[in-house]
Amino acid sequence: ERIRDVVDAYRLTAAKAAADYALHIIVSDPSVAHATEDLRQCFAEGYSSVKVYMTYDALKLKDEELLDVLSLCRSHGAMVMVHAESHELVAWITRRLLNAECIAAKYHAVARPALAEREAAHRAITFAEFIGTPLLIVHVSGGQVVDEISRARARGIPIYGETCPQYLELTQNCLCRPGGEGNKFLCSPPLRSATDQAELWAALQRGELQVVSSDHSAYNFQGDGA
Repeated sequence: ERIRDVVDAYRLTAAKAAADYALHIIVSDPSVAHATEDLRQCFAEGYSSVKVYMTYDALKLKDEELLDVLSLCRSHGAMVMVHAESHELVAWITRRLLNAECIAAKYHAVARPALAEREAAHRAITFAEFIGTPLLIVHVSGGQVVDEISRARARGIPIYGETCPQYLELTQNCLCRPGGEGNKFLCSPPLRSATDQAELWAALQRGELQVVSSDHSAYNFQGDGA
């Protein structure tokens, strides 16, 4: 499906919106036919941000593809937003958890550790620094990524961070709730520790994180659709 067609479909869906809105263009495969052409057309029409993923089989970009997107966005003055988690590390841990039949909600945090988020954030920052383009790291869940952002900003690199209410108000202890209740607190990156929570609040106060947003993507707990 062409990026242009997806954007047009979302504009049509949003036509009845009662509030201001903006669209971030998700790029999951910049190598497909017309992808670059469609992105350039969108930029010309005023769309100014692109979201990319470093994880999830259906969405993740290879390193070379991420560099291509960063370069294209730099040439058009667009902001790149990145969901930063190390896909290969997460997949490696997940396979071993599944083999051991560790499938309770609490293992979600084990499968997607803070260092997997830190590694991917460091890599994305390095790429953005090399290309010379701003970058917004979304869904920052704890102090390790805050540290990566802070170090980059101290070097004068335009790196920004977003966190979410779930990371500011909930901890990984919620994943341990009995009777399947822990499943209601699954998100990626996963909830972290109380120490991470305190570090996020401090980062907001210092201006190291500039955005708080819901990242709302709710699912019906009965399992019959979103």
